[in-house]
Amino acid sequence: MITRVAESATIFDIFEWARERGKEPAPLTLDETIAYAHALAQAGIYVVVLPPGLKRPEGDYRTRDQKLEDGVAKKGWYLGTTDPARLTDYITRANARHNGRVPNLGMQLGTSRLIVVDADNEGDEIAWNRYAIQSRGDDSSWATVRSPGEKDDQGNWKHRDGVHFYFRVPDDIDPFELTTWNETVALGHLDEDGGDSRAGWDVKGASSGVALPLSERPEGRYLVNSPHIPVAPEWLIAALTKKATAEPYEFGDQTLNVDEILDIPWAEFLCPPLYDDGAAKCGCRIYRRPGGSPKSCVAHEGCSDAHGSTVLTIHSDTILAMFPSLAELVSQRGSRNVTKWEALAAFRYDGDLHTAAVAHQFGAVTHESVVVPIPGTPFTMSIPSNVEEV
Repeated sequence: MITRVAESATIFDIFEWARERGKEPAPLTLDETIAYAHALAQAGIYVVVLPPGLKRPEGDYRTRDQKLEDGVAKKGWYLGTTDPARLTDYITRANARHNGRVPNLGMQLGTSRLIVVDADNEGDEIAWNRYAIQSRGDDSSWATVRSPGEKDDQGNWKHRDGVHFYFRVPDDIDPFELTTWNETVALGHLDEDGGDSRAGWDVKGASSGVALPLSERPEGRYLVNSPHIPVAPEWLIAALTKKATAEPYEFGDQTLNVDEILDIPWAEFLCPPLYDDGAAKCGCRIYRRPGGSPKSCVAHEGCSDAHGSTVLTIHSDTILAMFPSLAELVSQRGSRNVTKWEALAAFRYDGDLHTAAVAHQFGAVTHESVVVPIPGTPFTMSIPSNVEEV
């Protein structure tokens, strides 16, 4: 019984129980879900209550008094808690709100001091193992959880046979000082031997989260593959460690800093003509054209949906018509994702990347290389190909 596991409250014991419980066809009962959440919380996992059938947080199960008690705005994965009374309250309220359906459970990674490598299909799993073993000599990692996959609205598989690799953050490392990472950034491309029809593995950062084992979705259940969670190897921590500010880059008589562009708020150059229309599911800001359709574009700030990238995803054809330089980029790339530099140049400098760079004194980063556009020459900037257009 999960109540006995709760007394020891080690994550290994809890996941060992979850592995055995996952062999039973019946989903968790309400009482089991509450006890499971309490055990996870005692083990230091910041549990997030998810709607039944979903893998991401939507809505807020706190009361008005609980929100006032927290004193700070919280949403999404930041709603995680280790308070057993709160968890009982949230789970019970979610159960009632969803007509007696038992909610799923997830966790916020940073506060739980965990890192998760997300591989959406067998090809991604193979590519991650190849990178970890061949490139780093690390063969100690077994997939922790097998994920059920995801279908589109027509019932076709978007991806299946995925896995999550869990790693513990070393005691001397602040998880919130780590950044996200993905296969494209690591290799500069997708591993060609990993197979077709895949976006590549990605490493979820501290502000993100994952659905926990035994959560149910229409496609199936999250199941424990191995209850052992190793400490993240040094090479992985090094890859996730945020880089110090880059050295200034000399360009003629201008000194350009490659980090400057990321410090400019999206709203500073998107508004006007756009206006802030609230948060997307990933927590990043939606910008809308006056009179236009909702979610004209989404400005991603390194979220998990964008695989750690800072890009503008443009959904509105009218915006592309307003800014020909963006329309040309989208046409050339076959993707509606553009970098912050490209968006700034389009919205404020008639698409002239050089003028934008000189005006703001910055350069651009494509993975590890510095690229400065030269006047009168074609300029293209590569962005990770696996950024989801959400």
